[in-house]
Amino acid sequence: MLTLFFILPLIGAFLKLLSTAAPFCWPLLSYFLESPAEIILCCFVPLITYHNADTDKIQILSDLKDKAGIYMWTHIETGKFYIGSSFNISERMYNYFSIKHLERRKTVYICNAIRLYGYSAFSFSILEFIDITGLSKKESRILILEREQFYLDFFSRWA
Repeated sequence: MLTLFFILPLIGAFLKLLSTAAPFCWPLLSYFLESPAEIILCCFVPLITYHNADTDKIQILSDLKDKAGIYMWTHIETGKFYIGSSFNISERMYNYFSIKHLERRKTVYICNAIRLYGYSAFSFSILEFIDITGLSKKESRILILEREQFYLDFFSRWA
């Protein structure tokens, strides 16, 4: 909720800019958006982005240790993306960085893409960290999957 207080002034400034400096933008934006509040979503910025999953491997594994959340792999050249979630992102990444794991998971889209193009063809972003402290495994799973679905719905709308 605290972040909302920081975002609201930015939204106001952005809307003021749209209405004064570039009034022609609003009709165009309103055609694509259902409400002015969706402007926030159009300008979504991940919490952390590692621009080269290959060279940033060690940093990724250490930064994300014991953190739950939603992540996104993005193919740098095409912009195609894969959204996933985990109770422990570092552990999940350790699996992605294992060639044996990638070879065993031949039906998983991102595993095939990483094997085909290599890690350096992808950026890796954290969309959201999720605090699962005090939640049961079932409650944690439900919360994480709900948040993952939010991002899948959101990004599929703009893809």
